Amino acid sequence: MSLRKKEKEKKLLDQLRLETAYEMFISIESEPSRIERLKEAINKLPPKCKEVFILSKFEKMKYKVIAENLGISIKTVENHISKAYSELRKNLQYLLVFAFNMYSVLKHFTE
Repeated sequence: MSLRKKEKEKKLLDQLRLETAYEMFISIESEPSRIERLKEAINKLPPKCKEVFILSKFEKMKYKVIAENLGISIKTVENHISKAYSELRKNLQYLLVFAFNMYSVLKHFTE
């Protein structure tokens, strides 16, 4: 396997782990304040970034479908998702400790 393909595979696996950790984080119902803070942070995202993020993470739409519906490329969808995660990490760093701990656990068990 080429180095480029290995790097791409690693990046995709890391993204999947992060998304799984995120999904576990938002599914915790015993902490409504965390959910409210997360919603506030999502509402602070740039409009198009927010729209793509919500379609992907809450509406469970595939990147290809989002791209087709919004008239943008799949790469643009990926960029919006990456930007959303980056902004959420900045705004919710202290709240995402749990999610990243889960990410570490997932990484340990999937390697």
